Amino acid sequence: MFKKVENIRDLKYAIAAAIAVGAMTPATAHADGNNIGGIADGLITQLGSVGKVVLAGGAIAGIVLMITGLIKLKQAAETQGQQVKYSEGLWRCVVGAGLIAIPALNGVLAQTFIGADNGPPLSAGGTATF
Repeated sequence: MFKKVENIRDLKYAIAAAIAVGAMTPATAHADGNNIGGIADGLITQLGSVGKVVLAGGAIAGIVLMITGLIKLKQAAETQGQQVKYSEGLWRCVVGAGLIAIPALNGVLAQTFIGADNGPPLSAGGTATF
């Protein structure tokens, strides 16, 4: 009787394992062309998507750090810096602000070096294509 109850309890782990194994099955690879250029273009597209996910995750982590930093600063103000130091909240706020600013800075740098809509960037001579 108890063995059946344990089997039912472990069913969710078996389902999760089956889903994980199913997600890891390799998909067929489709290149954009039969040459190295097509494969490289596909790789660049995939890496760009990964970069966007990393930037979004960094921004979310920055927001969380900002919130926890503000909470720590509030605790430090309530205890007048005795139990919780002001520096704990300040470093969290500074790191959180940096993580939030990275996606915005990334967009500005991309526009500067790569150019608008992947066009030519600003040149050293001062001429720009708009």
